[in-house]
Amino acid sequence: MKAKKYELLAPAGNFEKLQIALHYGADAVYMGIPELSLRGKMKDMNLDVLKESIDYVKKQNKKIYVTMNIFPHNKDLPLIVENLNILEEWKPHAIIFSDPAVLRLAKKYAPSIPLHISTQANVTNVEAAKFWVELGVERIILAREVSIEEIKQFREELDCELEAFVHGSLCIAYSGKCYMSAYMANRSANKGECTNSCRWKYTVYYLKEETRDGQFFPVYEDDRGTYVMSSKDLCMIEHLPLLVEAGVNSFKIEGRMKGINYLAGVVKTYREAIDSIEKQNFILQEKWLKELNMFSNRGYTTGMYFGPHPDDGYQHHGRSRNTLELGLAGVVQQVDDDGVWLLARDKIYINDSIVFLRNGLEEEIFTIKEIRTSNKSMELLKNAEIAKLILDKPIPNVQPLDIARKIKEPILQK
Repeated sequence: MKAKKYELLAPAGNFEKLQIALHYGADAVYMGIPELSLRGKMKDMNLDVLKESIDYVKKQNKKIYVTMNIFPHNKDLPLIVENLNILEEWKPHAIIFSDPAVLRLAKKYAPSIPLHISTQANVTNVEAAKFWVELGVERIILAREVSIEEIKQFREELDCELEAFVHGSLCIAYSGKCYMSAYMANRSANKGECTNSCRWKYTVYYLKEETRDGQFFPVYEDDRGTYVMSSKDLCMIEHLPLLVEAGVNSFKIEGRMKGINYLAGVVKTYREAIDSIEKQNFILQEKWLKELNMFSNRGYTTGMYFGPHPDDGYQHHGRSRNTLELGLAGVVQQVDDDGVWLLARDKIYINDSIVFLRNGLEEEIFTIKEIRTSNKSMELLKNAEIAKLILDKPIPNVQPLDIARKIKEPILQK
């Protein structure tokens, strides 16, 4: 199989998310067990799931990177060594780390596994990148504060791979190194337990430093409250060709805690965009923007890629927007001549309207005429149940692991 020129790297918070990400076109996924990665609330992740995931990805001829990017204390070191020994046996395609201790221990206990330096390490200049490369790092995951012009300088002076975030949540802190959650909720973001304190609602009207009379930092407030530290979400779909030109090898999507409806839609969108770049016919598609704007977000920004924002373009002053018109109905398990077997993720009734997330079918509406199992008909299919949906017309090209979406009322009125 010919290797792709540019890698689309997707989050995998559990095994199902991993399957969905690969199904919709990710070339690689990243995941990790909660204790050692910066997603401590992923309670359905453990070593058994990780082993299953590594085996599955290899059978798909894709790649999986394991995150060990906490900032460890002495008490964490034995667990790191234990897991490095395990990973050396299981052979994921890379370990993502941020702390020098993990690199040093990985060299000793998992010497065959490539190393990627995390964005948490704040690599913002070429000399820092060279430092890590000299220590054996094969990929630099660039700090989110790096501009496109700076990425060009990295590429001019480095032969290693460069990875950059292109979509998802941004931190108010420098590349995520935040102590606010620990201070306010006793849960450290640097240990994977962030409570998103920066996005809480605060009831202040302005900030004033006591020695600077008459100088105020405005705090915008509307009828929903005040969200003084909440950044807009990153979206670089329009500017991917510039990142390619700058020398980025891997395009990374944020969101290990996001649901599979979001994951499928975002991965599919960026897959289509990257494919069009590789075919040299990139044109920004209205359907891409429609898909990305459908999900709950805080508005979109290009982050620091075009330099710091001296204006209001980076900050979001309200609650997350939810424009979702297509809720998750379920995941296709099997396709028969007369219907599809669906693992439900919501209540599904006869006469509900659904669409399938598949090229050419995104706006094709199907009506459910019957719900049945192998031995009975049903009026209602509940969450986590599996049944066959008999639809009002033939279903072309739908495949197992395709996402089915339930149409909410607004779209029917258009």
